[in-house]
Amino acid sequence: MAAFNNLFDIRKEVFDNLVIIKKHLTDCAEIDSRIDVLLKTMEDVSELTGKLINQNSRAAQDQEEYQKRYNSYREQFDRAKAEYDELKQQKEERKNKIRDLDIFVAEFKKAKCRISDFDERLWQTVLDKAIIMPNGTISFKFTNGSIIEK
Repeated sequence: MAAFNNLFDIRKEVFDNLVIIKKHLTDCAEIDSRIDVLLKTMEDVSELTGKLINQNSRAAQDQEEYQKRYNSYREQFDRAKAEYDELKQQKEERKNKIRDLDIFVAEFKKAKCRISDFDERLWQTVLDKAIIMPNGTISFKFTNGSIIEK
């Protein structure tokens, strides 16, 4: 309750910071641009791999050279795919964080004043986690990223 009340006391600053955080999280232009480049790379490498396989099936080629080129294409594709998957995951994590922040804002706005009794709904919606430290203090991390120690 005390940690929530501390956060409530600086609610204007909390809301101002949330606007900045949400703006940053929703700006995925750089990620989307990189995803487009990676998709084009994977498409191009797949096309080159297909042509290489077709050439090898139609005419006798040096199999060592063929395997070298094939492995090179495969590595290029795998690197692009791994980065693509990572960026898609980052984008999904951003969406989830935005959803969590929206829930935080909605619940935080419902609280019109400091609380004097434990509120399970607030506990479940605005608090990310509470960590008990070895010295006996508790570190409360709220879903907006704020940390308050008590």
